[in-house]
Amino acid sequence: MTWNKPKRALLTDSFVESLPRPPADKRDYWMRDPRIPGFSVRVYQPDEHGEIPKVFGYTFAIDGKEKYFRIGQFGIMTATKAREEAQKINQNIRDKKDPFAHRQPVSLTTVKDLFEDWKSHFWPKGLAKSTRERYQRFWDRFIPKSFKSLQLSQVAMSHIQDIQEKVSKGGIEYTRRRKVNFVKAESVPSDIQANRVISMLSGMFKYQLGKESKHWQGLEHNPCRAIPLEPESEDFVYLGREDQLRLRAFLESETSRCKPHSRSEEQFAGIALDAIDLIFHTGLRHREALRLSWGAVDFELGLLKFAVTKTGAKRPRVKRTKYIRMTSPARALLVRLWEAAGRPKAGWVFPGYLDPEKPWSNIQDTWEAIRGLLHLPEETRLHDLRHTMATDLLRSGLERGEVQHYMGWVSLDSANRYMHVVSKDTHMKAEVIIATRGIGQKDPEDGQASTSVRSRIKPQAKGMLQTVVDQAREVLSGLYGQVDALPPDVKTHLKALRVAFNPDLAGEDAWTPEEQFEAASKATILVEALFDEEADASLKALPEQVQGSVNALLGQLRRLGLMEA
Repeated sequence: MTWNKPKRALLTDSFVESLPRPPADKRDYWMRDPRIPGFSVRVYQPDEHGEIPKVFGYTFAIDGKEKYFRIGQFGIMTATKAREEAQKINQNIRDKKDPFAHRQPVSLTTVKDLFEDWKSHFWPKGLAKSTRERYQRFWDRFIPKSFKSLQLSQVAMSHIQDIQEKVSKGGIEYTRRRKVNFVKAESVPSDIQANRVISMLSGMFKYQLGKESKHWQGLEHNPCRAIPLEPESEDFVYLGREDQLRLRAFLESETSRCKPHSRSEEQFAGIALDAIDLIFHTGLRHREALRLSWGAVDFELGLLKFAVTKTGAKRPRVKRTKYIRMTSPARALLVRLWEAAGRPKAGWVFPGYLDPEKPWSNIQDTWEAIRGLLHLPEETRLHDLRHTMATDLLRSGLERGEVQHYMGWVSLDSANRYMHVVSKDTHMKAEVIIATRGIGQKDPEDGQASTSVRSRIKPQAKGMLQTVVDQAREVLSGLYGQVDALPPDVKTHLKALRVAFNPDLAGEDAWTPEEQFEAASKATILVEALFDEEADASLKALPEQVQGSVNALLGQLRRLGLMEA
């Protein structure tokens, strides 16, 4: 038996009340009024109380896109009242006005008007200063004029998706201030930045919908709510021991710096190097370091005092203070700067060049240049110095709560981001035990050697893992001299092996079994890539000495059981 939908008719109270529930296989159905184009009632499945919701609405097309506006629910609003509202909307459209001009008690009709209203009434108490600055920058750089001039009733999800896609792909031209002049620049591709822009717009529309419905100005729902955000990786670059020592030596070297507020090809502004050095030794956010004032430095107690800049989305916005204890290198740095500045009691630790009343504003360019000069991983950000500090504290054995307190995090959730590194250490210890199990050992039960082939192989004096590490070092040295002739994937694995050798500054004897096994694992991946069919020609083109080193490493990896014989 088929379900017969009621015929189209004039929407009156009695007719709407008589409309039946939708069939079991349908979520809802529509009934349109033939006398007013676009006027309709939508009948839903019964709710939890058994009531059948019936909602009046109006559908119209703007710029070739159909938009539905919810007028009101039957029972709360009569059919006559709903029809009058639909007629007003229809008339506004005919007059080429905003469809909801009759609902506008104030002049707030476009997206730009909403932004200014949101900025004036919500920002001062609802957003932190750094967030306000970021939102203003997003609005100026990434929001097109065509979107700003849209009426609120015209905003559709497709407009938000267009903005998200453009920010994600990059290439948006904007004007950027550089010291005393302005330059043209292009945005870089960034999924994270695209998500932040969508979050800003979503907050703006949420603010509007938080008002009474008569002030919505035709904005029926938040157009950002149904848009999926781009996935964000929580990965960060951890600087190994070698990179950390090279960076520290560079920052503290007198030959690295020139005049306090200038730079050359391989020398940088001393004040910028000092700011990065402070971040390296304290784990501060770069904005916290640049805005550090002498009034917040307590040499007697050895503390740095900061107003909390990140309160968390679900926490009340209360004024809190974070205290960071100065480490010895940080204290020595600050004392030197304090003495050079004449022991001031106030003012910025890192004052600006053109205007000392303002703090030094940008060290990102300096960091990018240093990163390239020291050959640090390309993806290393300045903020990764903070990530590295947190990782080192957790790896040293401090409890998560202690690290949370030192880093100034609101909750342990932030500390959990770094636990995968600590868990990796545990995993590496287990891997060492498992991978070397049975090598030259006696069976504790019968006192006899195991029957396994590997168990009859006696380890060398240095240990088999260290032998693999030595051989991998020789391969690494040989391949780096022939890096231009290698396929791209081999270059990637070669770089990963080089990173695994970062802790080797202190010499072989200082290596832990975990570090040895990590280097052996990276060497295994590299050798597998070298003997791949696509890379075979490249391997044969290498000098005989390099090929011999690779074959020797292959034999050691087979003896250890990391590669099949």
